Parts: sequence; structure tokens; C-alpha cells
Amino acid sequence: MSTSTLSQIRSSASYHLSLLQTLESLQYAPSALNQQSKYLRDLQAELASVKKEVKQLGEKTKKERKEHEELRDSTTRRLAARLKGKSGLEKFEAKKEKEEREYVVALENEMRERGKQTMLENMIEEARKVKSDLEEKSNRLELTKKELSNLYHQVFDGPTLEFPRDDVLERELASAQATYDRVQAVLNSHSQAVNLLGQADKMLGMSLKKMDEALGYSTWDIYGGGRRRDALANSAVYAAKAEMLLNQARSTSGDVQSIGPLRVHDISLFGDVFFDNVFSDIRAHHKIQSNRDELAAAHKRLKGQLRAARQRTQLAGADVVEASEVLTECNKELERYRREVF
Repeated sequence: MSTSTLSQIRSSASYHLSLLQTLESLQYAPSALNQQSKYLRDLQAELASVKKEVKQLGEKTKKERKEHEELRDSTTRRLAARLKGKSGLEKFEAKKEKEEREYVVALENEMRERGKQTMLENMIEEARKVKSDLEEKSNRLELTKKELSNLYHQVFDGPTLEFPRDDVLERELASAQATYDRVQAVLNSHSQAVNLLGQADKMLGMSLKKMDEALGYSTWDIYGGGRRRDALANSAVYAAKAEMLLNQARSTSGDVQSIGPLRVHDISLFGDVFFDNVFSDIRAHHKIQSNRDELAAAHKRLKGQLRAARQRTQLAGADVVEASEVLTECNKELERYRREVF
């Protein structure tokens, strides 16, 4: 070993240590970037599907509104119905209420999907920010690796048959890196699932809250179905968002199990919402309560999935810590050996 080589070691030792510290701080970035990219693609695919559904529902709402308004504002048809007597007028009113109900249902369906679209757009915007940050860190990691590689090439330029231990340590380091990338990817998946399940938990909680409001209106306001209808419509919106978030969590992590469909039944199934009376209100109250019990049971299952996902995240986190320690030790061992060789 020549004096010039020893001089290189002494002069580059601090630089070499700085590069290793940078590598250690950025090791998680590539696997996290892969996971984030997949998550963003899934969100974009979901948004495209929701946009298509919104367009179709918008067209249906427009059609139902036109039919409803034409019948509601038709003086000629109302007059013709009156000329037929009581039965004719009753048929006209029944048809008018039917058209109004179909319009309301179409509008509620459209608004529910529009709510999902807005939520997805916000999630995509945030996901893009995270991806951009991970891309920058991954680029820094690759640059640091190249700088470190260049430094080693400068020091170990030429044949290294006299340093077989160096080759062994390099292979051990590559194996440790592969293990770290694998367990880090698992942790990223579980962590993202916990985040999505937590959001779904909140959305389903809001859905149940709106369902309770509907039950309150059903009990204390038996002659007014408007507020009850609005509460149920809002409950349906929150339930749809919770279901979307749960599906995203299942897509992110295969360990997340289905909890069954999250449905707020169509308001038309709860009785005559336009001509309420005591008996129809009692029937509606029981049906809403039954629907509420179904959602509550699903919420309980969702909380169970959230707890399980958190436990998996803790276990995966321990694996990452262990893999990181092994990787760090491999880096240090290789560094120590090369320092000795220097």
C-alpha cells in the first residue's frame, strides 16, 4: 500500500462518514416511494370510476328533474285531472309525488357520488405531495450511493484479490439491504392501511350520528319527513365514503378483511316520506333502527380491523428496527474493514 493511498484515506474519512449517515437516513425512501406510487395509481383509478358514475347520475338527475317539473307545473294536466273528479285528482297527485320521489332519490345519489369525488381529489392532491417528497429523497439517496461508490473506486482502484474479506462483506450488505427493503415495504403497507381505516372509522361514526338524528326526527317530528330524509341522505354519504376508504385499505394491505357492505337503505323503503302519518312513522322508525343496528355492527367490525392493523404495524415496525440495525451494522463492518485496509 502506497503512501498516497494512506493519504487518501486520511483526507476522505470525514467525507466517507457523512455519506454513510446520509444513506442511513434515506434508506426507507425507495420502498416508501413504490408503495406511495401504487397508492396514488389506485386513487386515480377510483377517481376515474367515480367521475364516470357522477356523469351518469347527473344525466339521470337532469332527466328526473325535467319530468318532475313538467308534471308539477302542468296546469292543463292538473285541470284535466280535476275534471275527472276525486279519483282523477288523487291519481294525478300520486303520480306527481312519485316523480318528486324519483327526482329526490336521483339527486341524493348524485350528491353522494360528488362527495366521494371531492374526497378522492383531496386525497390525490395529498398523495402527490408525499410522492414528490419521496422522489426527492430517493434521488438524494441514489446520488449519495454514487458518491460513495466513486470514493471506494478511488481507494480500491485495480484488482482486489488481496482483499477477499471486502467482497464477502459487500455480499452481506446487499443481502441486508434486500431484507430491509422487504420489511420496510410491509411496514409502509400496514401504516397506510391504519391511516385509511382510521379515516373510515371516523366516516362511519358520522354516518351513525346522522342515522341517530334521523331516528330522533322520526320519533319527535312524525308529521315532517324533510329533516329525516336529509339526515338519512347525509348518513348515506358518510357510509359511502367509509366503504371507499375501507376498500382502499384492503387494496393497500391484503391483511385487511371485509366487514360487509355499508348501506343506508333508500329512503323510499322506509315508508311514505311525503304523506307521513303515525303508523307510517312507526314503521319507518323501526326500519331505520334496524338499518342503524346493521351499521353499528359493521362499525364494530371495522374497529376490530383497525386494532388488528395497528398490531401488525407495531410488529412490522419492530422488524424494520431489527433489519435497520443489521443493515447499519453491515455498513459499519464494511466501513471498519476498509478503514483497516486503508
